[in-house]
Amino acid sequence: MKILKALSVILILVLSVCLLSISVFSARPFPMRPVTSIYDGILTYRVSQSRGITITKCDVSASGVVEIPAYIDDVAVTSIGDYSFQHCTEITGVIIPETITGIGYSAFYGCTALESIDIPVSVTKIEYGAFYNCKALKSATIADLSQWCAVEKDGEYANPAHITGTLILNGKPLTDVVIPDGITTVEDYTFYGCKSIESITIPDSVTSLGECAFYGCEKLDKMSVSAAVSEIGDGAFSACDNVTKIDIADTNTHYKNIEGCLVEIGSKTLIKGFNNGKIPADGSITRLGEYAFAGCEELTSIIVPDCIEVIGSSAFSNCEKLQTITLLAGLTVVRSSLFSGCTELSSIALPDTVETIGVSAFRGCTKLTDVTLSSSLTDIQNFAFAECSALQKIIIPKTVNNIGTGIFDGCENLWEFMVENGNGKYGSPEGLCLVDYSKNSLIRGSKYTVIPDFVTSISDYAFSGIKDMEAVGISDQITAIGIGAFENCESLKKVYYGGNDEKTWKTSIKISSENDILQNAKFVYGNANAPVVKHPASTLTPNSPNNDNSASSDMTIWLVVSAVAVVLIAGALVATIVIKKKKAKQ
Repeated sequence: MKILKALSVILILVLSVCLLSISVFSARPFPMRPVTSIYDGILTYRVSQSRGITITKCDVSASGVVEIPAYIDDVAVTSIGDYSFQHCTEITGVIIPETITGIGYSAFYGCTALESIDIPVSVTKIEYGAFYNCKALKSATIADLSQWCAVEKDGEYANPAHITGTLILNGKPLTDVVIPDGITTVEDYTFYGCKSIESITIPDSVTSLGECAFYGCEKLDKMSVSAAVSEIGDGAFSACDNVTKIDIADTNTHYKNIEGCLVEIGSKTLIKGFNNGKIPADGSITRLGEYAFAGCEELTSIIVPDCIEVIGSSAFSNCEKLQTITLLAGLTVVRSSLFSGCTELSSIALPDTVETIGVSAFRGCTKLTDVTLSSSLTDIQNFAFAECSALQKIIIPKTVNNIGTGIFDGCENLWEFMVENGNGKYGSPEGLCLVDYSKNSLIRGSKYTVIPDFVTSISDYAFSGIKDMEAVGISDQITAIGIGAFENCESLKKVYYGGNDEKTWKTSIKISSENDILQNAKFVYGNANAPVVKHPASTLTPNSPNNDNSASSDMTIWLVVSAVAVVLIAGALVATIVIKKKKAKQ
């Protein structure tokens, strides 16, 4: 009886707690969950109670001029979401209402027919890549100069002027710019790529000039910095080729001219250099800032003195005539995009102290044929040598333990690979491809490559840009093909696949995006032996490090020897036991 009473009390307590919880939660106002709907048959949108409506997708079949509504069911449309108009290749214009405050990441990416865009005064932020690959864009209109200076822009493709070459205000292209009084900050990338600008007047109210704020204003012939300016972002005046000197007020305590270079006094950073290539060697400068010489189109050679301790990202990017450069002996990092777009650079020898090559460091160096990598190198980051179309051979040091994505993307003539003995992770079977043994993946191949039998995956951009490759053999061991692995392989017509039929191909391999050329090729099933073009004789000498992954070979030998030893020992033990048993029976 006591037990039943106790159970009754417990049950009552539990029920009381449940009822209390229900009453509390029912009294609490639950937030409205975002609701996704369709507007006008082409625009998908999401409703948020706190942030209004976000356009999330436009149907790729849309064409002509698309008008984004200001309100849907009395709720304001406040943002254009990430990727929302991506690959809408038939739209020619977009009308953006004055309720929009934000344009998302890659919002208009790949809108290749988009011709005009108007940015309303309500916009406060444009995300990275918003107008990337909008190659037909001709007209970019802003509503108010003060507002435009304050818009937060994440990178060059957040500013449509990067494509159009100008911004239109009050129906006219900007030529003589007068920053309105009262403006304190000119935000990053505000006038990026405005080739039409001839003069800029900056009032004393301005204290900060953002990163790449005037990058590429190539008609601008003079620039002055007042005493009030206390912050100048990296690359603020880069690629302004007509500017040969920046006048700085004598009373400015943050910046000064040293041998014609714009220098930040406190950090001893060279902010802007010029086509003469002069870098003060007296110790007054210890750093080259990001974009320091970027876009100096007449710069042909430069010597980096030993007093320089750090070279910033993109410091020499797009120096189209740069042919020779002497780097400081103690350099440890080649930072991202450092030499990207240096189309005349044909050779580079990295100091032996270099440990890291950054993202896109040599991207687009289209005449680069001779590369000597550092004996201390450990890390080659994404797209480091992408689009180096003249590069034919590469030797990877034994110290390298990380190779990023697409490091040779678009290197259409690269076919000789060599990995030094002692590298336990990477190899170059027969010298015709680069592989990652730890993942059984093909990093980079060529038109001469027969994919090794042990490979189970083809990495991103593994064959990208090899325009004269006509056939490829893919074994039935391969289970994944990465992004853009066969992108721009224009001549690829046949795929020899080891699997038995089309169903096996479609169900056994995960194929990532940007591989349409591969998918549309003619298939030969049950045979992975493609008629690969015979490669020419290697130019790498016999004394060079051999192409085998010696660590893997040594490991294989060790395993075989160990296995034999184990078998022998086990046999001896069994024999001993048998003999002892026989003796015991006797």
